[in-house]
Amino acid sequence: MSTIRCSTHVGTHVDAPAHMLPDGEGIGSIDLARFFGRACILDCTTCSGYIDMAHLEAHIKRISTSEILLLRTGWDSRWGNSSYFSGYPVLDRDAATLLAQSRLSAVGIDAPSFDAAENDAFPVHHMLLAAGKMLIENLTGLRNLPDEGFLLGAFPLSFGKNMDGSPVRAVAWIQRNKEVTP
Repeated sequence: MSTIRCSTHVGTHVDAPAHMLPDGEGIGSIDLARFFGRACILDCTTCSGYIDMAHLEAHIKRISTSEILLLRTGWDSRWGNSSYFSGYPVLDRDAATLLAQSRLSAVGIDAPSFDAAENDAFPVHHMLLAAGKMLIENLTGLRNLPDEGFLLGAFPLSFGKNMDGSPVRAVAWIQRNKEVTP
């Protein structure tokens, strides 16, 4: 028998509202349907520093018809280096506001956080979690997926009702010829 001991925010993981909000929902009380749905990827590899409103607006139709938005920054290629934990692109205030007001159930990123490492107020986390968006961080391999036409599942472990997050195994099902292929 093996033992696993880890943080709820290790590797690819999801943040629940309880991660930042005093009265926020814990991971165990969130409907699993919010961790699965039609997804699209927004290529943010040319964004340095901030992912801004103009970048999102250019793809608003795809965002508005999706349930999960994944932000591909290419930052996952730095995993294993100390540079991974600083300088990654984050949403600016206007872009975060647009996503908070969207119908998305979750937003994911292939970087360590939605907020800059030096910003300990976590404004993007607060805004998106208060709007009921699940945040998926530390995704990998987004470059291997199409920009749209797939389903994504990023289910949390069955932790207690009040836990603030959970590691996930994010899995994409690519739709080809009207069939879903795992």
